[in-house]
Amino acid sequence: ILAVLATAYTAFAPKELDTWRDLAEFTYEGNIAQDLNNEGDLTRGGALRYWFQQLHRESLSRVLFGYGPGATRPADEEADLEDFSNPLDAESKVGRLAVTAILWEGGLVGLFFVFGLFASAYMTAQHLLRESSGDPYRHALFSTAQVALVLLFVSLWHKQFFVFLVGYQTVFALILGYLAYWVRNGARMSR
Repeated sequence: ILAVLATAYTAFAPKELDTWRDLAEFTYEGNIAQDLNNEGDLTRGGALRYWFQQLHRESLSRVLFGYGPGATRPADEEADLEDFSNPLDAESKVGRLAVTAILWEGGLVGLFFVFGLFASAYMTAQHLLRESSGDPYRHALFSTAQVALVLLFVSLWHKQFFVFLVGYQTVFALILGYLAYWVRNGARMSR
């Protein structure tokens, strides 16, 4: 499957790429090495570097607690946002990654809490996995929960879904709720 995907990406890439190595270099350049893409928006790496570059210009409270919810959301043409003065240039996609959106909106404290939430959920799934070693059904469920949490965490560094996409947030909340349910009721149900 990976070979088919890499071949398809190579075949449909915007410039002539002959090998998978060319594809990897092209992807790295366009997402990490350059600060701006062809449209003038920040790239993934550029958005993270931009936040670090702005640290010395921001007050300590902005670095620790951010600008608040919605600060990185691009303006909606249909919404009446006359009263809302966004302190950030959201159109340049400063919140291109969930990590940078969290840094701008919730600061380092917010990012610490989000990472802590992921770590706590993962460790809870790991604890439940160890407790369910005799039950193949529950063992499979908690293994799946761990894998899902890792994939969701990795996506924080790839897209901004954690901050902007309700479907992503719903899946994350369902996993947390499912783990909380088994922590609370698991011992009683296994008797």
